[in-house]
Amino acid sequence: DDDDDDPEAEAAAEALLAPGCARMRFIAAVDMSEEPFKDFHFDGVLGLGLAGLSQTPEFNFPHVMAGLVAEMGGTSPHTFSVFLADHTAETSSLEVGGWSRRHFDGNLAWSPVHDPELGHWLVRIKSMSVDGNPVNFCEDGGCTAVVDTGTSLMAVPTQAFPEVFTMLRHPAPLEGSCRGAGPTLQIQLEGELNFTLTVTPKDYSRAEPTGRKPETMKWPKKE
Repeated sequence: DDDDDDPEAEAAAEALLAPGCARMRFIAAVDMSEEPFKDFHFDGVLGLGLAGLSQTPEFNFPHVMAGLVAEMGGTSPHTFSVFLADHTAETSSLEVGGWSRRHFDGNLAWSPVHDPELGHWLVRIKSMSVDGNPVNFCEDGGCTAVVDTGTSLMAVPTQAFPEVFTMLRHPAPLEGSCRGAGPTLQIQLEGELNFTLTVTPKDYSRAEPTGRKPETMKWPKKE
């Protein structure tokens, strides 16, 4: 777009935008392979990564939306929150410029982003345990994890996979549900508060004929 290099043309284009709208660059795919895209039930991908993953700031959704929220007088332009529905009676949502109090109890806990220039929401894990039993792999406090709303599985480092998989695997009830009793995974994150993320069987497992299988996959690095 030739107008991208013309400040006056860009300012004129901005003036034509309706209130609440912003200019943003996006990538359109004109040809895709059948695998895996033919099985997807969505029309596109909205990336929420940091600017380090984008070609330019104009391609970065959080960056563009932060500017828009600031222009509208928002007090937390660089904040967004995601709510993932647990059943059909709920609706998932993305809140830009803050969070919805309808979707959390208690107080907010913050964990600093490690190496933000990499572009990932990378957080440090102080410790990890299953039902209070430490996961040996993270005992030295050197583990990190990427928070990613687009990942449906827990990615576990290859070296830690046998230990974590064995500790989380458990029998399933006859009806095959994954909402019953089972091991609880505790992940203590770095932050001002000793915030511990608790993950229950309904969050990490799926039923199989011989019991409940943790939804995990191997990851080649400790991070």
